[in-house]
Amino acid sequence: LSAKLNSSGWGWLLAGSAPRPLLSGLQLTAEVALTLPFGLLLSRLPGLGRANYWQAALIGLLLGGLIEVTQFFIASGVSQGLSVMTRAVGVCGGLVLSRHAVGWTPDQMAALLRRYTPAIATAYLLALLEINGWFTTHWQGLDAAAAQLAQVSFMPFYYHYFTTEALALFSLGVVSISYMPMALLTWAHGRSPGFALAMAMLSAWVIESGKLFIQGAHPDPTNLLLAGVASWLAVHFMRQLLRNQPLPDTAAPPTNAGGQGLPTFNRPPLWLILCLAAVGVWVATFPAYPVLVGLVLMICAVTVWHRPVWLFAIIAAALPVFDLAPWSGRFFLDEFDALLLVGLAVAYSRMPPWPHHRPRADLMLILTATFFVLSFAVSTAKGLWPWALPDANSFINVYSPYNALRLAKGVLWAALVVGLSRRWVDAGVDPRRPFCWGMAVGLALTVAVIVWERLAFSQLWNFSDGYRVTGPFSATHTGGAYVDGFLAAAVPFLLLLTLEARHWLVKLAGLLLLLTSTYALMVTFSRGGYLAFALAVAIALLIRAVQAKRWTQRFVPSALMVAGLASLAGTMLLVALPI
Repeated sequence: LSAKLNSSGWGWLLAGSAPRPLLSGLQLTAEVALTLPFGLLLSRLPGLGRANYWQAALIGLLLGGLIEVTQFFIASGVSQGLSVMTRAVGVCGGLVLSRHAVGWTPDQMAALLRRYTPAIATAYLLALLEINGWFTTHWQGLDAAAAQLAQVSFMPFYYHYFTTEALALFSLGVVSISYMPMALLTWAHGRSPGFALAMAMLSAWVIESGKLFIQGAHPDPTNLLLAGVASWLAVHFMRQLLRNQPLPDTAAPPTNAGGQGLPTFNRPPLWLILCLAAVGVWVATFPAYPVLVGLVLMICAVTVWHRPVWLFAIIAAALPVFDLAPWSGRFFLDEFDALLLVGLAVAYSRMPPWPHHRPRADLMLILTATFFVLSFAVSTAKGLWPWALPDANSFINVYSPYNALRLAKGVLWAALVVGLSRRWVDAGVDPRRPFCWGMAVGLALTVAVIVWERLAFSQLWNFSDGYRVTGPFSATHTGGAYVDGFLAAAVPFLLLLTLEARHWLVKLAGLLLLLTSTYALMVTFSRGGYLAFALAVAIALLIRAVQAKRWTQRFVPSALMVAGLASLAGTMLLVALPI
């Protein structure tokens, strides 16, 4: 705190010794723009729709004060008094937009942008050059530029790795936002997202090339990628949001006696028999509890055959606990892979037929998934290089080149599960609730293992030895933070199930599991897990509050749960503080 008080990281009005006026103005403008949704939300909440500007300003001041005070206690944070005022202006501005922008239409906004395109483009170009130091720094000659070009790394996100997370995220946000006006003008003139991508990358290439001649600056080729992707996404989303949505197809899918649109087979398909036979051979050679593993797989196959949608619950419940690697020594192809193969093979064989009127494909999702799979394919090929025939040591350690295949199989399983879920959704079957229950069951089993582990190797309330639990995840020995990651990801599902439950016994069981899950997360001693847990709970409660119909349903259950979790976490932190 003493070092922070004596630094330039805070200021009563503006922080920094000599901030550049244009950059400071753009930063304050961005703060106002990012706070506008709070004013829009304020006008739409029942009971607050008639809020006046004094109330909006007070809410903005409280929000800005909370953010800036929090920033002061962050080592790399920057706090300034003027940012408190910008939040108040933003909330009031959102209230003004909600009340006086009813007559604004996308066509009118596009016409206004087209009318003033020359002025907007000129001002935008000058601001972009100023932000990148074209007018405020010294220029150097060709020799210095050539020397700097020889040192440039063209690996994507190379320079983001050698800085702090805060600066890396700030740089990514600044570059992405810097090319948003170009996307806005592209949308106004009716051009395609590809045109926005090309123009943004061309502009970024000019800007980054100019940095070769600017003393003290260095070009980052990643900015071309960020500019193009940000502009393409902006135009794509604006066109998607403003286009007319087609009416959903209300025709009911063909159903059988089970009511789930399942086809009827006289005999199982050949590929299903081959998959089950391969799993049977694998189980016969499994070194640890083969009878138990085979029984679990058989129950899974029978369950999925009769109720295919239950596969999503089985996968979520088995993911954290169906791990026998400490006993079997196998982790390249393990029992969870066998479970996925059996479940997916049976589920795909019971897949309903395609509906007559298929929903329109999500182009954005297809492109994102394609690039993700291509990235993994390139990474897998690089990990396998130089290619060599497998030997006795190829599948027993994570240092083997074949470990790339072990990592890539996760993408394959995920793609098959996502494809199956989309097929069921198209058939009118919602797999989300079974998945939620599966996550709750998996969370309960994980918490039980953690409690047993604390009792076996430490004590429930003994924090003096700093023992960190590993839970049922054997892969923790490679340094992965699997326990806290799973707890933070699973708790929101339990939270929503508890809030939506109607029977008081289910609510009580959910609340008890929520408290024990908080304890389990606290004994991981992972600060990243704490933050992820808090954000996940906050988002889940916010979604539930927005969906609730009455004010008592919105805030009373959420407030009680937050108070309980905060009390338990605070008590454990106070116990651990003397350490």
